[in-house]
Amino acid sequence: MTSFPPRQSYPSTKIKLGAVLFSVLAFTDDDGKVVTRIEEWIVRSIRARRNSLTKNGMPVFYAVKDAPKQVNLAQKNQFTWVKKTPKAGDYGWHKSIWAGYLKAFRVGDDLPFGIYTTKRAALKYAIADQKCLIDYYQEDISLSQASGDAQEAEEWQRELRAAQNVQKALERRYGALK
Repeated sequence: MTSFPPRQSYPSTKIKLGAVLFSVLAFTDDDGKVVTRIEEWIVRSIRARRNSLTKNGMPVFYAVKDAPKQVNLAQKNQFTWVKKTPKAGDYGWHKSIWAGYLKAFRVGDDLPFGIYTTKRAALKYAIADQKCLIDYYQEDISLSQASGDAQEAEEWQRELRAAQNVQKALERRYGALK
């Protein structure tokens, strides 16, 4: 069994507002075509965690120094980075961003799973993650064959082929970055 890839550490000295981080999304669509997308995550703010400065609704002034800082990330895509006015080049963050496009982690902690500081590291993670998924499918195929369920084994075979195609596409994309 392949080990799951580790999270990347991100020292508090390197964290800056506006820093760009990357993740990879890879899947097979309904037509059987493999889609790989490198997503950008932008550091939007570094602030004290919500509700860390109050206790039961009352301000706690001694907690200001010790409040844990939190790094807030937003995925940059066509739903979060929008045209603000009809003027040329006037783009900015949408005022209301869906929670699925937001992530957060504490300063000094590792980055969230799948998010890395470079495109190469994100692709490397996606390839290792896909290998774990392929191992899982192979395990399920052998269990299905042992139980004698041919239909379930056939479904797992289809899933395995799709996962192998995704892995090949990720490896091609990784090779193209070199």
